[in-house]
Amino acid sequence: RPLSAHGQALGTARLRAELGRYASARAAGQEATARLAPAGAEYERLRILYADSGIVSLQRLEQARAAYEVERAGVAATERTMHSAAATLREEFGPVIARWMQGGSNLLDSVLAGRRVLLRGTLPPPLALAAAPDSSVVELPSGRTIRVRFISSAPSTDPRIQGQSFFYLAPALSGLLPGATVEAQLWVGAPNGSASLIPRSAVVWYHGGTWVYAQDRPNEFARLPVRLATGTAAGYVATGVPPHTVIVVGGAELVLSTEFQSALASGEEG
Repeated sequence: RPLSAHGQALGTARLRAELGRYASARAAGQEATARLAPAGAEYERLRILYADSGIVSLQRLEQARAAYEVERAGVAATERTMHSAAATLREEFGPVIARWMQGGSNLLDSVLAGRRVLLRGTLPPPLALAAAPDSSVVELPSGRTIRVRFISSAPSTDPRIQGQSFFYLAPALSGLLPGATVEAQLWVGAPNGSASLIPRSAVVWYHGGTWVYAQDRPNEFARLPVRLATGTAAGYVATGVPPHTVIVVGGAELVLSTEFQSALASGEEG
């Protein structure tokens, strides 16, 4: 069944800022670790010399030990900073996007390069989902409807709505700009696991239901029940049409009329 949600296109400024913070913390940690190894090796060398032959003064040994402890403290401090930065990523963007930011991701690169747009969809309270939506579509300000890719639950919400939120990716060709608002349909338990956009001319109403005519075999079409979620200028968002199904998009009413007349001629209806 579809659930209506409010969607908003997010900019990349916050992503870039937190990604830069984490990258700086990681680089500082790597530098500190690189300094620790030689400091430790020098302290160990002098300790052995002092113990074996006494040719190294105690003062020099203590200086090496102090330098080593300073580097150890530096590594510990940078690790805490990096863990804090990683926790901020999870708190801001959820575990999936945080993992992209920590380990690198082609999808994240596409968002930062402007090839994809990050969306946050928010359900109005008290609606909530126990599991991720099966599929989702959004209606753009232009009236077009597009499929979007589910990423994860969002740890934050739209303060104006304060409902359960999710992250999605949309193609940048959709024309979405940061801050743009869209209407989203989140599908839960959708037949065939997906929603489709079908032209208005393909839908017929009959016996209280909505149908399309799908190709059953060459040059033959059968009536197929569909469920409509929302209508747009481009058509209807619907479930019940398997992927790659060929449907009648022009003259569906005429096909229904022909079917109805054939049923009457044979003494049957439905």
